[in-house]
Amino acid sequence: MSEGNYLVWAQAEKNEEILGNPTKKYSLKVSLPPFLQFGKIALDYRTTIIALIVLIIAAIAIIGYTWYRIALWRKRLRKETKEASKRVISAFKNLQQEAEKQIEFLDRKPGLNKDEKQVRDKLKDALNISEESISKEIKDVEKELKKL
Repeated sequence: MSEGNYLVWAQAEKNEEILGNPTKKYSLKVSLPPFLQFGKIALDYRTTIIALIVLIIAAIAIIGYTWYRIALWRKRLRKETKEASKRVISAFKNLQQEAEKQIEFLDRKPGLNKDEKQVRDKLKDALNISEESISKEIKDVEKELKKL
């Protein structure tokens, strides 16, 4: 039945000829279920389904856009990390070359005193420790980049 107000009563019929007295007339209102009514505004099923479809499409669009932005961010992060890694390697190689030049200079110098030998040995140790540490960190960064 469509929405509206109706009068309902009953009347007995026998052999399609004899009719009984009608019962009392009752007023009946047909409307949407309460869960589809918001105050004085009533929504029909079609409106509710359309609203749900629109909300689902909007949610999918938002999720897709967010996924796209995250992908762009990951790509930029990979690029920046690779550039930083290259710069660190380049800076370390330059520093390593300069330290090796100084060590060679001290090694060629005849009759190094105790302090000069200590400086040379400390430079070598610092260079080796730095090289190991930086190499390990670069490998860790490269592993993390592959996960992205």
